[in-house]
Amino acid sequence: MFHVSLRPLFWLCGPLAAAMTAASAAPPLRYEDAPHHYWESPLQDAFSRWWRENSSTVDSWPPAASEQEALRRVLAALKLPESSQMLVFSATSLQRTIGPHRPRALYFNDEIYLGWVPGGRLEIAADDPVVGPVFFILSLTQSGRLGEPDRQTRCLNCHGNADTGNLPALLATSVLPDEDGGSLETFRPPGTGHHVPLASRFGGWHLSDTPAAAAPRANRIGQSAEGRTNTIINLPGNRFPLEKYLRPTSTLLPQLIHEHQLGAVNLMTAALYRAREIQKPGNPPLTTTEESELNTHATNLARYFLFADEATLPPDGIPHDPAYARDFTANRRPDAQGRSLKDLDLRTRLFTHRGSYMLYTPLWKNLPAIIKDRVWRALSNALQDTPSPDGTHLAPTERRALREIIHTTCDDRPEWWQP
Repeated sequence: MFHVSLRPLFWLCGPLAAAMTAASAAPPLRYEDAPHHYWESPLQDAFSRWWRENSSTVDSWPPAASEQEALRRVLAALKLPESSQMLVFSATSLQRTIGPHRPRALYFNDEIYLGWVPGGRLEIAADDPVVGPVFFILSLTQSGRLGEPDRQTRCLNCHGNADTGNLPALLATSVLPDEDGGSLETFRPPGTGHHVPLASRFGGWHLSDTPAAAAPRANRIGQSAEGRTNTIINLPGNRFPLEKYLRPTSTLLPQLIHEHQLGAVNLMTAALYRAREIQKPGNPPLTTTEESELNTHATNLARYFLFADEATLPPDGIPHDPAYARDFTANRRPDAQGRSLKDLDLRTRLFTHRGSYMLYTPLWKNLPAIIKDRVWRALSNALQDTPSPDGTHLAPTERRALREIIHTTCDDRPEWWQP
């Protein structure tokens, strides 16, 4: 959304661009068509599963005292931590009421993303292990009543077009909004993921705990006058009452975690679709070009999972957010020594052990063996005592720790994986 912007622009760079470039020699993918059937496949994402299991009881929820209380109930039901709140005031959504005077709040966990604007509807994006990101919108009344989810087709006009390789994708934008939320300038280079420099991110977003030097695009509005664009400060609460939101904060740590997840989801979706296309019934044995494509996808995923191209953090690190750190690590998977892939560093890098917890997600676990086996091999080669180029950014002790953590905590790792 991401923003996950649920009305979006999506551009490519870094590993995802390389993956798409490798795939460009093949016929264009069509997510709607066989063998993918984006609209016909039974949904298996976490939100759809929750709705199937709970829709009959939602109507019996007691009235809520306020819209905020109703929202809290939905977040709790979906296991979306309030502490993940991010406030975005650029008008990048299906809902046109969003702007500096009414930001949209975003909340997320490892698989679901929710957007809410006071007085508006809920926007949901969720990672489906078979078809990738899926998008919904539903009403939320002050009494706490939820309307039937409406799976959105309009989102795919931007979330699944030629710029995304005709793949469903999650997005991030960074713009200079005007007083109404419209975009005057676009800052960030093409791409979504942890490789995007921090100086290019956060345009149109509020940051409540970060020095301007570390995030120069945040908390800014543009005004056009006499052919020039002037930038003015727009701190959280300057143009809207903070008490309308669940928290008065929009901190940096959730933003960085969120960006990492989006990049991982998009890379896995690209690999999922291309592998399925290559393996569809009736296809002959793999050609040299197809082998090369799959190997490129695998290398890109392995490098991303190991944070090989992670953007540099500010010299003083990033602010600690105790509430979100607690909620984010609540489902950490420790090994016998208590180490996990969710352990935060926040000084020179995001994580202590640079291996992505997205290896635990259903989207990863559902990748076809034809690509997943290649990724496991690339990860193993990168984590050896004499590593491949994809692991040379990691110290020997960190490579060893990652082998051991993955061996203990990844239940779908290959039998041959050695700590």
